[in-house]
Amino acid sequence: MNLMRKLAIVLVALLSPMAANADLIYAPGGADTTEGDRDNCIPLSGCFAPDDGIDRSIDRYQQVYDASLFSGFSGPMAISDIAFRLNFGSADASGAYSDLRVNLSTTSASSTSYSLVFADNYGADVTTVFDGAFSWTATSGGNPNAFDFLLTFDNPFVYDPLAGNLLFEWQNFGSDDTAAQFDAARFAPMSRIYAKGGGASATNASGSTSRYGLVTRFTATAVPEPGTLALFGIGLFGVAFMRRRQTTKYRLSQVA
Repeated sequence: MNLMRKLAIVLVALLSPMAANADLIYAPGGADTTEGDRDNCIPLSGCFAPDDGIDRSIDRYQQVYDASLFSGFSGPMAISDIAFRLNFGSADASGAYSDLRVNLSTTSASSTSYSLVFADNYGADVTTVFDGAFSWTATSGGNPNAFDFLLTFDNPFVYDPLAGNLLFEWQNFGSDDTAAQFDAARFAPMSRIYAKGGGASATNASGSTSRYGLVTRFTATAVPEPGTLALFGIGLFGVAFMRRRQTTKYRLSQVA
């Protein structure tokens, strides 16, 4: 991770709570008020729970979002969470994962061009943004429903849409089975690949769908340009220096 990226993440953390100046980004555009035209249970592993001894669970899933979905940003942003919602008319649902890992990455893959080898879709900045236990509850009754399948990241991911598209990856290492019908959309600037069986470390996808994916909401905050970061860093250094100097003077006066 380069210095400017580290500074960006530190800056976002220091300026928290992020939600105060955060933007909500919807994929596809307009999904905040419009229901998708499909439903989908992937990547929840109970989607294809085996009843004949054959493993059909979905424990590894990738979805690509074209950079055009983030056109409201002219530069880097820090993404702090991702959210999905139940399909209209679905029953309330809940579940828990004991060992879930979520990765984000800038990628050259797109909604129409991607590899069925999971690792080939990674960019150089692939980052684990969540790793651990995750419990969720989602409710129905709206049209569309609320984005209440919410996964808040352990650390924000700095993404620049000018550098490529965005890759989301879900790996269920605990192999916990839960099921629900999520809202989804076709003919969208998104695509998905998944492995049916093979576990979270499966190397190749067994299924894919171009221009199709889960309706998604991101929370993102603009990251200042490098020059602003540098000035902010100088300011922090100055504040720290003055505080240290004052503390030293106080200690010396006590000794005297």
